[in-house]
Amino acid sequence: MTAASKIDTSRQFKEGKPVEYIRSMYVPGDDKVMCLFKAENADTVREVNDTAKIPYKRVVEAMDLTP
Repeated sequence: MTAASKIDTSRQFKEGKPVEYIRSMYVPGDDKVMCLFKAENADTVREVNDTAKIPYKRVVEAMDLTP
């Protein structure tokens, strides 16, 4: 499954658990990718990623500080 199809799967995930994929960021110095989702809570993001078979090490809550 390609990354694009995995993201599409996460966009289509329903069952009363709305999750919106915002964007991804690659940090080459750490060889890490961070993906940003909008959802009610971290558990919902985990469920969507598990369903889409998107591997992750952790899911944490973040706050948007854009002025």
